[in-house]
Amino acid sequence: MCAMKARRTYFLGLTLVLSAFFVGILSPRNLLAQDARGLLRTWMEGQRSAIEEIGSLRVTESIEHLMDSGFGRQELRLEATREVGPEAESPGRTISWIRFNGRKVPTGRGNGIRRRLRGMLRPEMAGLLDGFRFPVQELARMKPPEAISQEDLDGSPMWRMDTVPRNRGGPSERLTAWFDQENFHLQATQTIFSSRGERSLRIRTAYDRFDGIDLPIHRQIEGSTPVRRRTRFYTMLFEQRIEYSEFEITLKE
Repeated sequence: MCAMKARRTYFLGLTLVLSAFFVGILSPRNLLAQDARGLLRTWMEGQRSAIEEIGSLRVTESIEHLMDSGFGRQELRLEATREVGPEAESPGRTISWIRFNGRKVPTGRGNGIRRRLRGMLRPEMAGLLDGFRFPVQELARMKPPEAISQEDLDGSPMWRMDTVPRNRGGPSERLTAWFDQENFHLQATQTIFSSRGERSLRIRTAYDRFDGIDLPIHRQIEGSTPVRRRTRFYTMLFEQRIEYSEFEITLKE
């Protein structure tokens, strides 16, 4: 087994080919006329190949839930270790500590609070709060974009792709992805979800490249859902922030 601490990596293979293609050969105006589907397909094939080499991936999650409604504001914080992959020793999430409204509580009680929050959402949307997904898996559910546009993101020039889901029966409405213009690494995504009963979610994720894979480093989820207390209905606003750190990748033999 070959284990390594994840680090910022710049591949000389696919990266230099794409960099030369985007920067050295085509002008920005010509790039906009190219086949956006082909560009995205090249990135997806490279990401899938890199993920197939993973035996397990371990990451530390620092999570903050904020819930605000007509009957008060609540705050839940926790830190956990998540491990995924076919060779993961402890697959799933292992919680280190939980604090509720500033006070440390047993993990069992904290899990109960988290389950109550999830119970206010439809199951397909509740799963979005806890899942760890590779971005290539999310983009694979979307239709290829028809075009690429140029847009600055936090002061840096990006290629922007707007996509819609292949299956319009799910909660996802659209996904926007931003790739840096120099290396075509994924920098950020924004996904909009909605469901019956005025439930909505917006997920904004920032990425960095580790050992050839674009992985989330920060995720912010904002949403609202109606909740009933006695005979009245309230709109509960909630926000979840997740910081991902200490990536550790174990490669297959």
